[in-house]
Amino acid sequence: MKNKKLILGLSIGSIIAMSLSVTSFLLIKDSNNNSNIQTEVITQQKIKIASIKYSDVNYGRKTIHYTTNPKLNTDEVNYSLKYADDSEIEDDIFSVSFMPTENYITITCLKPFLKQVVLSIYAKSNENIKASITIDFLEKITLSPELEVKDNSPLSINSNLTSTGGSITVNKTIKNESISFCESFVNTIKSKLKERFEAIHYSNPQTTTYDEISAKFVGLEQTSCDQLFSSNFTYGEFIESIYYEVEYTWIESDSDYDEYVHAYFYISELLQEDFFSIFDGETAIFSYSCEVNNQTYTKQLGLLIGAINITNISITTPNVVF
Repeated sequence: MKNKKLILGLSIGSIIAMSLSVTSFLLIKDSNNNSNIQTEVITQQKIKIASIKYSDVNYGRKTIHYTTNPKLNTDEVNYSLKYADDSEIEDDIFSVSFMPTENYITITCLKPFLKQVVLSIYAKSNENIKASITIDFLEKITLSPELEVKDNSPLSINSNLTSTGGSITVNKTIKNESISFCESFVNTIKSKLKERFEAIHYSNPQTTTYDEISAKFVGLEQTSCDQLFSSNFTYGEFIESIYYEVEYTWIESDSDYDEYVHAYFYISELLQEDFFSIFDGETAIFSYSCEVNNQTYTKQLGLLIGAINITNISITTPNVVF
């Protein structure tokens, strides 16, 4: 009979990928239908793998049921667990619970391992009567992106990619990176700028009529975000790059006096509590995404801006006389 294979897809995760091999009839069951398992089963002679069950404990736990032929009054069955190159396995890699009276063995992976492992279940009277499976660790990767800010240098993203390693490795190339302003940041800035602008410029609605000609927000477009990551960044230039531009006329109700105003209102002019709550390093400013091994990773990143350094102090009145 030809070997039968059951292949379920692979993906990044802290699991054990297991291969099993059998040459005669068999029954394979994965109670969790886990998509991270790749299984090939081969049974030799009178010991057969009956089922495989998965549970998500530590780096993964497998319960492997087996049958013997004949089923009753047989001699003892034992197991061996070694690397495929026949070297010994470190004590802290697996926890094994062997239940020969109930015909199953449970293997818990406690930490990643870098070489393929072979589990054999065999008859003590004849070690050639056995069923063997290979056990692999599928490499798990983790990304913890951080925003890197250096004055007079473009902003950048440090992906902080770490890997467990494994006997099965994955492609760790970072692809399709993108960065944009978070929608929540854009909406908050627009709301706060407009609110503060109107509180200052449209301050006397009882005696003055304000006729708004045009209004637009500048510095919140994707091109502006891209420029932060391609051109040298300074805090001073950044807080002057986002503003509310308004053209309006105001007319005094009692005198019909009118004046045209073209105003620019910058984020540096926001109320201090609003400014520092937005740029506290935790509130989402940028949205970052990338792909690694066909999996998409996303993270929202904040920007910390403290008090802006004073660059100049001047006094408009040269002298005071009492």
